[in-house]
Amino acid sequence: MSPPTIAVLGLGEAGSRFAADLAAAGVRVHGYDPQAGATPDGVARAPDAASAVAGSQVVLAVTTAATALEAATAALPSLAPGAIYADVNTARPSLKRELATLVTGAGGRFADVALLGPVPPRGLGTPALASGEGARAFADALGPLGMPVEVVSDEPGDAAALKLLRSVFMKGLAASAIESLQAAEAAGHGDWLEQQLADVIGRPLLERLLQGSREHASRRVDEMEAARDLVGELGVEPRIASASMALLAELSAGEGARVVAMTARPTAEVRPSERARALVRGAYDLHVHVDPDVIPRRIDDVALARRFADVGLAGFALKSHYTSTAERAQIVSSVAPGVQAIGTLTLNRAVGGMNALAVDIAAREGARIVWMPTVDSPAETAGRTEPKEDDRVPLWARLQHELRALGLGIEPVHVTDGEGRLLAETRDVLRAIARHDLVLATGHLARDDTFALVEGAFEEGVRKVVVTHPEFPCQDFSIEDQRELAARGCLLERCLSTPVSGKTTWEHVFDGVRAVGGEKTLFSSDCGNPDYPAVEDGLALWADRLLGAGFEEGDVREMIVGQSRRLAEAE
Repeated sequence: MSPPTIAVLGLGEAGSRFAADLAAAGVRVHGYDPQAGATPDGVARAPDAASAVAGSQVVLAVTTAATALEAATAALPSLAPGAIYADVNTARPSLKRELATLVTGAGGRFADVALLGPVPPRGLGTPALASGEGARAFADALGPLGMPVEVVSDEPGDAAALKLLRSVFMKGLAASAIESLQAAEAAGHGDWLEQQLADVIGRPLLERLLQGSREHASRRVDEMEAARDLVGELGVEPRIASASMALLAELSAGEGARVVAMTARPTAEVRPSERARALVRGAYDLHVHVDPDVIPRRIDDVALARRFADVGLAGFALKSHYTSTAERAQIVSSVAPGVQAIGTLTLNRAVGGMNALAVDIAAREGARIVWMPTVDSPAETAGRTEPKEDDRVPLWARLQHELRALGLGIEPVHVTDGEGRLLAETRDVLRAIARHDLVLATGHLARDDTFALVEGAFEEGVRKVVVTHPEFPCQDFSIEDQRELAARGCLLERCLSTPVSGKTTWEHVFDGVRAVGGEKTLFSSDCGNPDYPAVEDGLALWADRLLGAGFEEGDVREMIVGQSRRLAEAE
């Protein structure tokens, strides 16, 4: 029996993984997502839902519960008679029954599919429950392709109900872990309890519970609301479901920074060697994110200054996505003798985007680094597109969605026009940077915008240009691009957070360093997120990695210490 043609509606993290696995299994896959984004290899991207569904024997709807009816309404006119329409969203049983009615009316067979685990680690191997008229046919079609499907009944909504009842336990377990760890941390015994929990339930499950609660809090509030209502309808007081929903709502709203930080605290955190600590003494970390900030950070600026003094580091640049840190840096610099805080400005929408006046004022207040747009770069779409099931939504993107829900339009900040030419306001910004001899950092701009910006910067007299984390997903410069940028006079900044968070590999970073040379390389941490290493450890951790990759001590010290001190004008 030949594999079916399958349509995947929704190419977020889960949908893309399903589509990629199906294509790799030899299935003809049609994909559709209303948001622009990457299309997995082997997947034919359709212009709309109806086109994706046309000619498909199976449809996988991997959207969100909130958009499930909209997706079905758009797709069903093209559904072939007898085709299977499988909705895999976590949703109320009543919604699944409503979808079943629509699919049956269109001549198809509906499968209520409930996934029993996160999709990214296992893809098509993620266990699933299925119910509804099309459940058996769905299992027969997807089982041979690698999906373990348990058919529970012919009634739509039954699989969804079982998933929600399971969620009461799983999310309740996560909530109890968060609460107990928070209390243990307050008592000064967080590490001890964390190890106890890991011994009981296993560290992989503990990390999954804590990380999942943090990353998917917004979606899971809706899930637990549905679970609470279901438990109540079954005549049971929903104590655990209600409490879990309340805690997830706190995490989603960004409230209780200590709770967020505690649940995001890295387990078995790696510390740098004493050799590495000695090697980086006197360095500046020119890219850190610390409190006070709009989103929770693992340490505040005053505490960080004291820690830098303790480990022999000379200073750090305070980066905010939302405001100038110039005035704040002057105060922090007075806290710990010998440690300098450097003020910066990032040209996102909150400061007016390409705003030469903001640059000039920040410079007069002492700012030394100006970043191009980061969270509001046209290349960063997470804050402007509706997240899909199991998407890993960054903290800053969650904030963007909250602000947008309040009616605060946050449009991307462009540096070029439709033909790739620098905007007049971008050149005004570059002139202000040159006038005050500031460091220009490229932020999260995509490749073409970066090359246009670099060319214009040198034309306008900017002397110091840093290409920010060239390995970052929304940029991902090739080795040849990195060589070209270095040849034009740029420094390439390697941020510890990029490989630590799995956005790139250590080997790819080191390939770039070798390609452009140490004289064109700058190292920073970009740390401060609750789940990243301690900020004061970042540069020393880089040193350990570089030494392990075969770089000489003298070269490591020059790239981390010498380069940062020159940019900070400390020598």
